[in-house]
Amino acid sequence: FGGVAHLAKLGYFSKPKVDHVIIPEPLNKDRICLGHRGVWWAEIETKGEIAHGSMPFLGDNAVRHMGAVLRAFEDDLFPALDRKVTRMPVVPDGAKRSTMNINSIHGGQTEDFRPGLPSPNVPDSCRLTIDRRFLLEEDLGTVKSEVTDILDRLKRERKKFDYEIRDLMEVLPLMTERDAPVVKAVARGIME
Repeated sequence: FGGVAHLAKLGYFSKPKVDHVIIPEPLNKDRICLGHRGVWWAEIETKGEIAHGSMPFLGDNAVRHMGAVLRAFEDDLFPALDRKVTRMPVVPDGAKRSTMNINSIHGGQTEDFRPGLPSPNVPDSCRLTIDRRFLLEEDLGTVKSEVTDILDRLKRERKKFDYEIRDLMEVLPLMTERDAPVVKAVARGIME
């Protein structure tokens, strides 16, 4: 959808020039996907205070703060997402649910202290990238608040906990009608 969305932003896909677009999905050559879940990618950064690794009590470990974030996601957010199921005709079954993937996590200093070894410091920053897929029935604002509510709760509960969150990508969910002309034309093409 990135390429199609980019072309739409440039004005290539607008009426009266274009009535329909096809977004290729890695599903199956004999299947027509009528829509997709929404997408919210974000980077969460927990903050700390750098100190020498031999005296961690002089610093504040951002990686430990991120550990609390991950624990809260496991205990609270992931089970709540798994309970959200769309009424839309979605395949595979796993895609009927709201999901969130942890794409990456990076914390601490660079590895140029000694080749292959991290610097012996208390990390003052830890970054986590999330890929949240949400249903047609969900609102993007609510999706974001599910994450920020957890982060705000941790800020109240944990001494010195601080964070920043940055949006990386937002795509709203969509669904095409089963009897739309483009769907019928593609179905005929598959059958032939």
